[in-house]
Amino acid sequence: MKNLTQGTLAVFILVLVQVDATQAQQTVGPYAFTPNTQAAKFRGQATISGVAAKAEDVIAAVDEGGNVAGAAYIKVNAGVGYIDLTIYGDEPRTSADEGMDGSETFTLRLYDTSEGVEYESAQAFSGWTNTNGQPLSDYAEITTIYDFVTRVAAAPETVAATPTQPSSEVTSLFSDAYADVTVDSWSAEWDQADVEDIEIAGNALKKYTNLNYAGIEFTSSPIDASGHTHFRLDLWTPDEVTAGTVRVKLVDFGANGVFDGGDDTEHELTFDASSGLAARSWVSIDIALSSFAGLASRENLAQLIISGDPGTVYLDNVLFYGVASGTGTGVDDQLDRPAAFRLSPSYPNPFNPQTTIPYYVDRATKVNLSVYDQLGRRVATLVDGSVGPGHHEVLFIAGGLPSGTYYSVLRAAGSLTTRALTLIK
Repeated sequence: MKNLTQGTLAVFILVLVQVDATQAQQTVGPYAFTPNTQAAKFRGQATISGVAAKAEDVIAAVDEGGNVAGAAYIKVNAGVGYIDLTIYGDEPRTSADEGMDGSETFTLRLYDTSEGVEYESAQAFSGWTNTNGQPLSDYAEITTIYDFVTRVAAAPETVAATPTQPSSEVTSLFSDAYADVTVDSWSAEWDQADVEDIEIAGNALKKYTNLNYAGIEFTSSPIDASGHTHFRLDLWTPDEVTAGTVRVKLVDFGANGVFDGGDDTEHELTFDASSGLAARSWVSIDIALSSFAGLASRENLAQLIISGDPGTVYLDNVLFYGVASGTGTGVDDQLDRPAAFRLSPSYPNPFNPQTTIPYYVDRATKVNLSVYDQLGRRVATLVDGSVGPGHHEVLFIAGGLPSGTYYSVLRAAGSLTTRALTLIK
């Protein structure tokens, strides 16, 4: 074996130091990110409602998955707040999604340090590429002004819609609207999450932070949900979930009521942007219990496990509801559920280039009907406002959209439902 000379050893140590440095996480203000060799500059000027950003303010780039891809302090000269932001790509030596790639869009976040308020850019940006730290051609002009007016809520400012099901048809784990059954733990010893009880506008919420997976246990008093038709929980997260998911698992301990007793069954469902998951708004996950097809029984439910990409999640109205008689099965249960709205199949489907989307509400209410692509990007907002009771129809014209699967998402009465649309050109 050859001995390393002193010069060779020094170079070897320097290389190791440089490799480690590219992988070390850095923090600027409230943002943490991982620099690496894939990098490009974003330049311009930053204002908050027309007023120049300050030197202590922090600008950051956030990719579609909610990852911070770079952050820097604002540079001030002659009263102007300048952006000189390095945006990093995915680390090429790992499979981790830590930064940008050329197919992703990103938004800018501006943190007003003196006010403790975070703002988000009104537009999403595209065209990132590795320039080895040089300015991106589309975002190189320091005279371009980016005005930040949209505040990013760190916590819900309103409460979720109050459930309207009769108490006789509800088994509630957590809701101010009903008497709750016994829950042994909202964060089991074996889970990876922190939980605290908070109140917003006088309404009790469960707040999870550092969420990897949260184990909610009611093993001492298992729930017999065989007489119910649906499971609901209301969720709010400040984290970007455009490319993320939330997973909900129910576990039944079987007739012997013992974990791992030989007759346990479980089933996990995944929710993403195509099913209406969104950041900084209340989303009601309202699903037919028949969708948990892996459960051999629902007579001894003992665990609810929530996991996914958001690190911070607020929960409300965690409950089972509905009377089992006369209900259907599968994804089309939304046609029979005792809710205040219904999203019907579009026609024609498949379509080119337009299709009609029917929906129904049983009373005057605020409705949002939007269409999303498979990446969870909103491609059209068809209805956003109050509508009267009854059946409604709206025309969706695909225009310049490419062929593929899209999703109509109807939000109304505090819940949401979705259907697939197929565009064939």
